[in-house]
Amino acid sequence: MASPSDIVVHQALFEEIRTFTRNGGPWIFDLDGTLTRPQHDFEALRLRLGLSPDVCLVNAMETGPEERARWIAEEIATWEWDLSLQASIAPGVKPLLQWLTGQGSNLGIVTRNLRPVALQTLETIGLTDLIPASWVLGREEAQAKPSPDGIRWLLRQWGVSRAVMVGDYIHDLEAGRNAGAYTIHVGPARRDEWAEYTDLYVRELTQLVSALR
Repeated sequence: MASPSDIVVHQALFEEIRTFTRNGGPWIFDLDGTLTRPQHDFEALRLRLGLSPDVCLVNAMETGPEERARWIAEEIATWEWDLSLQASIAPGVKPLLQWLTGQGSNLGIVTRNLRPVALQTLETIGLTDLIPASWVLGREEAQAKPSPDGIRWLLRQWGVSRAVMVGDYIHDLEAGRNAGAYTIHVGPARRDEWAEYTDLYVRELTQLVSALR
């Protein structure tokens, strides 16, 4: 069983997050690599699309010659759809979401995927009964992370001023910080360069289930 000392970046913030959650505070998640096991090879995708390694895929769909940008968007959408059908749930996700639901927490997703792709992913991994479709935002519903736009939209819908944001990448943590959310980094290794955007770090969400109870 995980203890708070296994996962804490800031002890006081951990206690705040635990109290916040036990009082029904909402949680927002990234999708790929957070609720699902990692499977997206972005380097290979950029290579196939003829993009340099440092190019933001969202920007590539919106800038440059119109015909090429449209082609890139179509290729990325096809790639996303294919992977949504192959997705597998990450360890600890379902017990965590079930426990959060029991606390009265609203649950949402802010992803850089297309929203229909995100909904298909949730169906593939069996989470449609735990995260309402109306609280799933894709890149066409909100400005892409690290913008806090999607998080702030959910906060307005729920009538609250704060949430917990969970993700596996810097954009998730930056978006959470920019929205005034508590931030949790989940991933195989802690990233010291992301420390200013990270309140808690866990290797997998299984650790949170036992520590927060």
